[in-house]
Amino acid sequence: MLRVNSQSLEYVKVPVFAKKAGVAYDPSSDTVKMTFVQSETLPASPTWYNATWEDTTGGHMARCLVGPSPGVVQLLADHDPWYVFVQITDNPEVPVIEAGPIEVY
Repeated sequence: MLRVNSQSLEYVKVPVFAKKAGVAYDPSSDTVKMTFVQSETLPASPTWYNATWEDTTGGHMARCLVGPSPGVVQLLADHDPWYVFVQITDNPEVPVIEAGPIEVY
């Protein structure tokens, strides 16, 4: 489980492996957003935060800058764990991927 200090400003990164018709696909032209919720179940209307893409060897990472300003969102250490979800807007699909928990201390 990823551990993040509540006063740290850093990217939370999620690997994304995309395929179209069985062939690896570069999703970096798609809009990507992330949400951080306090339940394993995604609420009906979560707050989605703008994320960006990071190209890596062999894949792509969705990333969201977390922490104090200028972070996109600040996660407090008052609840453990936070659950991370990624939303990718493609055409016509808009998949939502559960990335798993992170611990904020």
